[in-house]
Amino acid sequence: MQIERVLITGAGGFLGSHISRYLKTQNHKVYVTGRFSKTEPTWFKSMDGYYTVSLPDNTLNQILREVKPTILVHCAGSSSIASSLADPYNDYLNTVGLTASVLEAIRQDAPECKLIFPSSAAVYGNPSVIPISETVNCSPISPYGTHKMVSEKLIEEYFQRYGVSHTILRVFSAYGIGLRKQVIYDMCKKFTDPTTEYVEVYGTGTESRDFIHIFDICRAMDYVMKPNAQGIYNLGSGRQTTVSELVELIKKNYNNSKSIRFTGEVRLGDPINWEANIDKISKLGFRSTIPLEQGLKEYCEWYGKK
Repeated sequence: MQIERVLITGAGGFLGSHISRYLKTQNHKVYVTGRFSKTEPTWFKSMDGYYTVSLPDNTLNQILREVKPTILVHCAGSSSIASSLADPYNDYLNTVGLTASVLEAIRQDAPECKLIFPSSAAVYGNPSVIPISETVNCSPISPYGTHKMVSEKLIEEYFQRYGVSHTILRVFSAYGIGLRKQVIYDMCKKFTDPTTEYVEVYGTGTESRDFIHIFDICRAMDYVMKPNAQGIYNLGSGRQTTVSELVELIKKNYNNSKSIRFTGEVRLGDPINWEANIDKISKLGFRSTIPLEQGLKEYCEWYGKK
């Protein structure tokens, strides 16, 4: 295995923190940036270097000159459909604006560096064909998905005009220890709330997602950091799970007797059905390894102890 010099933006977030620690265990040289506070976790200091910076910032150019990364994993930015609906302009700045600033810094000071961009399946919106392949026309239904799509276009532009090497990962429904939002976190919160007699869930229960464990997302880095991995790849398990099935699995982990009530309403910006076609990334040798049942058991145990 080739040892890389990896710079990770947004290392204080869910994806960035897990990817940083994983790549360090694989003996890469790992440098991280983020809006770290005075109470940052001790793992930051186990990295080969860490920089407190709030992007966009010209300091990134200086960091690139100092670190000389061969890989940059750009995890900084927006991560919520709900927040993008509440403040679409800020979401634009935190997604498209940040991506543009990272690309320009690479162009100026690290032209040989490969960019890995964790995008989102939100770029697809509600496709008519399931499973979803990378060739499906993107038709996002939220500002979050639109801004991820625009970021992808920017990356492709920088490749065509300036030769910036890249891999775009359209990540489906990521979950795992440390995630403190979205449906799994919300369900754990509701099942463990002693003040309620039932659990209310948005939708009809027939909506589906393709869940992929954070450890598998980290493992995917082993494959997409290679020079032959160029362009866009779906990153999912290749299996869809209905929300009803998900809620029952979480209920089982808590041995809970609460009834479940579906609102029948789909929230604005939420897709109906997702299942990734993973043929393309499978050709690199990648397969997800953590079954949803196992990942949920681990997550529910973590939630109960946090």
